[in-house]
Amino acid sequence: MTGEIEAVADVATGTLAAHAVDGGEGGGHGRGNCLNCGEKLTGPYCHACGQAAHTHRTLMGFGHDILHGVFHFEGRFWHTIPLLVAKPGELTRRYINGERIRFISPVALFLFMVFLTFAVLNFGPGVDVNTGIRTAAHKTEIANTQAEIRTLEAARRTKLADGRGADAIDAQLNAKRETLEQLRAGQIVTDGALDPGFEAKMHTGVKPIDKVIHKVAQNPNLFVYKLQSSAYKFLWLLIPISLPFIWLMFAWRRDVALYDHAVFATYSLSAMMLLMIVLHLLSLIGLPDVIGNWALVLAPPFHMYRQLRGAYGVSRFGGLWRVVFLLVSAGISSVIFALVLIQMMMGH
Repeated sequence: MTGEIEAVADVATGTLAAHAVDGGEGGGHGRGNCLNCGEKLTGPYCHACGQAAHTHRTLMGFGHDILHGVFHFEGRFWHTIPLLVAKPGELTRRYINGERIRFISPVALFLFMVFLTFAVLNFGPGVDVNTGIRTAAHKTEIANTQAEIRTLEAARRTKLADGRGADAIDAQLNAKRETLEQLRAGQIVTDGALDPGFEAKMHTGVKPIDKVIHKVAQNPNLFVYKLQSSAYKFLWLLIPISLPFIWLMFAWRRDVALYDHAVFATYSLSAMMLLMIVLHLLSLIGLPDVIGNWALVLAPPFHMYRQLRGAYGVSRFGGLWRVVFLLVSAGISSVIFALVLIQMMMGH
């Protein structure tokens, strides 16, 4: 149950993080002065800083905040998601035009979807990245490796305090930390390497590329695990990466701002994550792979078309060629995103 519990925790954390971005406490009547800025209260919220007049300091109130954040999301969740699915262009245009209270902001929704996607994809056989940690033997091996790392770190501090070099200990520490990372990834350290000839065949002579190939050849499963972990943390990079491509589609239109493109991109990415979540959950209850695969092929361009038409008011033809452009640019953006992640992994 470890993976499932962590998945639920991820959903709760994501919801609360998004809730914090989208707004804080609410309710109550304005009496006295604002506890945040000192202004006289005239209603349920301070007119100067926006803080709620009512603030609580009870454990019951803290629990209410959690339940309210997870299950209510200020009521905006149920206004936003149906439009995101059925009328994404209308949602995008209404938010850009200033209707903010009714809907979850693009950033808050994106944060929530990132956490939810990571949590949901941890359900099901062969998906949980922590599967290898569930056995008692694996836990023991991890604990022993951690203890060895602590011992080496203590020895290193002693050597440095005595003014001696610690190069040998540093090499041991690096090896043990790599071992620990592999264990946490659910991989057996001595297994998983590719055919020794793979690295020679793929050799390019370009040092950064060859370094990546070497890492993949050593342990492809660990490399993929690291890439997935980094993608989860840095998925937001897709937004700025995609903005120049969206701008190119409307470069001659003076009525469209970069802000509009950012809203469009963020809601669109949230919708794609929602699609992945739904298809994964359906696959767990028996949805045939062929249906899921066709949905992945057909749903994104259809959704893009609907969003483009509603958000920017383009014609049918304008929507169609821009969908093709978006699909190509999405592929390019994904490659750029992967290269940035790999570069960060290599630097780390």
